[in-house]
Amino acid sequence: MGCDIHVNVEYRHPVLGYQPVISGGYVVERRYELFAALAGVRTENGESSLIPARGFPRDACFLLFEQAHQLVVDHPSSPFAKYVADWILESDIPPGSVVVDSDQVLVGKTRWIQHPDYHGASFLSHSEIMDCLTHFGYDLSSGPPEFLVLIDLLASIDNRFGNQCSRLVFWFDN
Repeated sequence: MGCDIHVNVEYRHPVLGYQPVISGGYVVERRYELFAALAGVRTENGESSLIPARGFPRDACFLLFEQAHQLVVDHPSSPFAKYVADWILESDIPPGSVVVDSDQVLVGKTRWIQHPDYHGASFLSHSEIMDCLTHFGYDLSSGPPEFLVLIDLLASIDNRFGNQCSRLVFWFDN
């Protein structure tokens, strides 16, 4: 058992805000040195990332928000429970859980918890990723092919729609 990364790509639409481009847990080969460079996860020898993990972005699209959180419901037949993939009963919230209130348009005012299996959530733009990799001395040429595709996608979106228009949103599990 090890640590895996869940990666998603969003772009900022000028009217609609952040929209998903790639979501649903795109799989990137497990490379702990990459995880350390991006968010300080699985570091060794006092290494640190250039930009510490920021947490889940407050302005993320609902699709990503739902993947990284669990809806809190009063009872299993709650009308909200049928609209989301993962929910938890109020009485079953693990001690120490981070509770998040949401005003997401799709579900109204609801309560959520950060998914208990996930940690180290963060988000980075293409240029921030490149800065983090350089700071950490990560050789991108030896990176997982799936990650290289994501880097190229972010650069392409920024070239087409404007600098800093795209971002990688990610979190880790154990």
